[in-house]
Amino acid sequence: MNQSYDSLLEVRRQFDFAVQSVVDSITCYCSNPLSDFSRNRKLPPETLIPLIIQMGSHSLNTELTTFFEGTTTEVTRSAFSQQREKLDSQAFLRILHLMSYTPSPSLYRGYHVIAMDGSDVNIPFDPSDQEALCGVKSGKPYSQLHLNALYDCLNGTFLDVRIDSPRKSGECNALKEMVKNHFYPQKSILCADRGFEKYDTFAYCIENNQKFIIRVKDIESNGILSTFDFSEETFDKDVEIILTRKQTNEVKENRDLYRYLPWSTEFQYMPKGGTQEYKLKLRVVRIEVEKGKYECLITNLGPEFTMEDLKELYHMRWNEEVGFRALKYTVGMLDFHSRKRKYIQQEIYANLILHNVASLIVQRVKIEQKDGWKYKYKPNFTTGVTNVRLFLKRKISAGKLEERIKKDLIPVRPDRSNKRNMKAQRVHPFQYRPA
Repeated sequence: MNQSYDSLLEVRRQFDFAVQSVVDSITCYCSNPLSDFSRNRKLPPETLIPLIIQMGSHSLNTELTTFFEGTTTEVTRSAFSQQREKLDSQAFLRILHLMSYTPSPSLYRGYHVIAMDGSDVNIPFDPSDQEALCGVKSGKPYSQLHLNALYDCLNGTFLDVRIDSPRKSGECNALKEMVKNHFYPQKSILCADRGFEKYDTFAYCIENNQKFIIRVKDIESNGILSTFDFSEETFDKDVEIILTRKQTNEVKENRDLYRYLPWSTEFQYMPKGGTQEYKLKLRVVRIEVEKGKYECLITNLGPEFTMEDLKELYHMRWNEEVGFRALKYTVGMLDFHSRKRKYIQQEIYANLILHNVASLIVQRVKIEQKDGWKYKYKPNFTTGVTNVRLFLKRKISAGKLEERIKKDLIPVRPDRSNKRNMKAQRVHPFQYRPA
């Protein structure tokens, strides 16, 4: 079925289609396929799923009352919890995949620019969930999860996501799994930061025909580039090395060509009992970003992409940080409605879905730029999310939604930079929610 996003109504139809696709195969997304959702209840899956996606930052009682306002249906918190217990969080991940694409995407020289990054998500404190427990040694324990997400930098949608423990031990594996499953456009350039500086990651992307730009530690550090003889301040060089598990005289005498990897270092293309050598071709670039400040990138893009192109592409990765900020402080991924891990995962995926729906709708609203304006103006995403919730609930029409979005605009101020606030943010407690 071909879906288009030619209007605000089409976005909502696509959302309804994605939800219905999961509902039609609900036995694949419930705890007990033989009995769950088999009886007639006040919260069937076609109602339960949109309810969880459209929840905001209020108390659970308020969310239920608001959702069913104007109907004769009354649902208690207990009934809601019993129904959501039956639902697998993977149902929401499937909807996310169906709500990730934009019909007329913004591209960079024909490529989608996607970023892989992570963000810590503070969740309600649960001392029984040892995997999510942090800060025990400091005497101020709290609970936290880590979100690894793939983000479309030019179109503002989350494409895929994996939920990890706060130890962040699964970042590289999450990236490889996303590249393997490929729930994103084929012609794309993947950007990632220094957390993915591994030969195994480079090789996996190359073997799976994935273009990438990954920032690595500088030549003066103890990272991968410290093993090369680079002396220039800036450079753009193609290198060819042979990774090996062997420690022969030939390897020891040719340090420029060979890189020894002990068996304790993960590299799936040299398994035990198999080949002990792997040839790797990479392009290494060192760029001056400020006076005397450099960044190093490793990529498999060809010479048609200049150093300035690579600098611009990697800078686009910052858009994912903006996406995470909107996800937490605009959509509301600081306001969960349960301590149970399963329910929290449902709400994390649900917030990602709502973010994508709002982003796709806001993109459809065309803003006329008037002569004499000092800046170019764009819709306020916060206003967009507020009204998209009402639009999905059929509380306002598409025309009213467009009118409200156009009324609240914010200027686009290029080249602004503020010092990043690294102050830790805690989850909002249940007892301090608005009524």
